[in-house]
Amino acid sequence: MHFFRLSKLVQLRDSPQPMDPDDYTLITSPSLSSIVVRMLDFETDGMMNYTEEAVMQMVARMAPNLAHVCLIRDMAGASLPHREAVRLGKSPWCGFSSQGGTVEANKLRVPVLNNLQSLIFDGYVSGGIDYWACLTDFANLRCLIMPWRLEHGVSLLRLAMHGDLKSLDTLGVSAIEDETDLAQEALNRLLESLDPLQCLELSGYISKEAFDIVLRCHGGALRNISVHPYRDIESQNPLIVFSEAVVQLLAEQCPNLEQVRLPVNRTRGDNRETGIYRALSRLPRLRSAFLWVWYSVGPDEEYWDEEINGEYPFASSIYEGPEIPFVYLHEAFSNSAINATLALSIFNLISAGGSLRYLRLEPHRKMGQNAPTVPNILRWFNRSWVCRRDFRGRITARELDKEGSAAAGEEWQYLNEEPQYQGRRYTRKCLKIYGHKRR
Repeated sequence: MHFFRLSKLVQLRDSPQPMDPDDYTLITSPSLSSIVVRMLDFETDGMMNYTEEAVMQMVARMAPNLAHVCLIRDMAGASLPHREAVRLGKSPWCGFSSQGGTVEANKLRVPVLNNLQSLIFDGYVSGGIDYWACLTDFANLRCLIMPWRLEHGVSLLRLAMHGDLKSLDTLGVSAIEDETDLAQEALNRLLESLDPLQCLELSGYISKEAFDIVLRCHGGALRNISVHPYRDIESQNPLIVFSEAVVQLLAEQCPNLEQVRLPVNRTRGDNRETGIYRALSRLPRLRSAFLWVWYSVGPDEEYWDEEINGEYPFASSIYEGPEIPFVYLHEAFSNSAINATLALSIFNLISAGGSLRYLRLEPHRKMGQNAPTVPNILRWFNRSWVCRRDFRGRITARELDKEGSAAAGEEWQYLNEEPQYQGRRYTRKCLKIYGHKRR
């Protein structure tokens, strides 16, 4: 059910309302198997929202055949009534009521656990993993997607070590932002303790050690992998980098991969970059690839060593776009620009194995601690593309978000008309690279 919402669960403070008999029939129906829920404690008008509490009770066997739950943390609009409601706090929920007869929440629980198959937390794990393990049998859970926190990782590790995650074949862990040794050890041990996964999604601080564990423990079983490494802008801890050698290892250890989502550093189509695409072509079953194509303005801080290379070029002052040395702008413009011809060329390189049907390319700028300021003009070059091969073997390329590209194109006109931004100088530097071509 998209989206699950019952109006009787939004109530005035200290004024419980009886549940509509039809709503009660719905939540206890054996036909209800899947819900997507937006949760918040207070509405914009200050009303209290008890949807979260209700879902907990539905999982606790009120909805006997509920198998798939997705919880999305929502945000109320700012208002005086909302701020006052937050200040006063949320009154305890009195529980469900049917036809005027109130039933306390704690009386609805039964000793038999639910058997959820998929559980998705978008925002935070409400109540914590241990609490959810008291509501549903994690041994039957096949899909778990959640943001990372150390306490969640420790709880999952304990479940895995007791064999209580034996059915899990899909795991998504996002917002891995704790780079401490304790948190990283918990993540690594969890990945080692799980049975081989078929689908794995990781985003945040992902070390080479963690990725090596993924290949060693799950590589042969993986059908779908998504890895989006990022870290705090001031962090110096190294991330996994998908070089040709790393992607080659991925192809060797994960021969059954059908879908990948990975970051790729653009280096003007040199051997380092094309080597990555050729390594992906060695995945014999690859049908779909989503690549975040990264570029930077100035040297890539990921590889900059001040002891060897000296001070980073932009470390001592704030640079605006027109003041950036031409060599760095040239590199940024060249690496950020993707047109249909280049998109199709990348598709052809990756599809050399013959199985690829879908490729999505999204250029993104790498932002380090010393990244210079650049106007939105680069977005005009940052075209995202989808390439598809149809059943006849014909390959087509389609640009995404044309409206965004058009809006960024207006930045050209703005820069040219605003002399304080030295727009003409900035534009001239770009034209040295591309001439008067606009694509």
